[in-house]
Amino acid sequence: MVNINISWVNPKIEIKKTQKTGIGSFAKEFIKKGEILIVQGGRIMTGEELNKPIFEPIWYHAFQVEKNFYICPLDFKKEEFDGIFNVNHSCDPTCGFKGQITMVSMKDINPGEQITFDYAMTDVGIDKEDWKDMECLCKSKNCRRYVRGDDWKIPELRKKYKGYFSTHIQKLIDKGQ
Repeated sequence: MVNINISWVNPKIEIKKTQKTGIGSFAKEFIKKGEILIVQGGRIMTGEELNKPIFEPIWYHAFQVEKNFYICPLDFKKEEFDGIFNVNHSCDPTCGFKGQITMVSMKDINPGEQITFDYAMTDVGIDKEDWKDMECLCKSKNCRRYVRGDDWKIPELRKKYKGYFSTHIQKLIDKGQ
């Protein structure tokens, strides 16, 4: 199978092995605050489709773009994932979202620094048992210890990530939910 890139990834980013999470995305050059890092492509699936056993290998690499809709890798082979599918969670992230599929830097990022986002920026009401209390591995000074599908409701996170939530999360916040 030919590996077809479905996402645009800033050439200043490289995929490398991490000590804790397998693989991750890292800055190989200096990245300025506000710079576009990734415009994500992929397969759009509903939550019901993703919960079928055949899709288990890609479920944990999907992220929410609307209520009950997720963008997912095209293939099941982890080494062929591209874009945001290789960006890990952190409670002290370097990146956020503009819209639904565009990731931007929230701060200046130095070479060697990991590209991360907080899953609270994209995911709401995940209906997967082991997601409800996903242990966080980031070990940052702001670590919440667990990542949950309602973390976007935390007032401190709403303030910290203002302007960086995915569109569908921002709509919920704007409605006062």
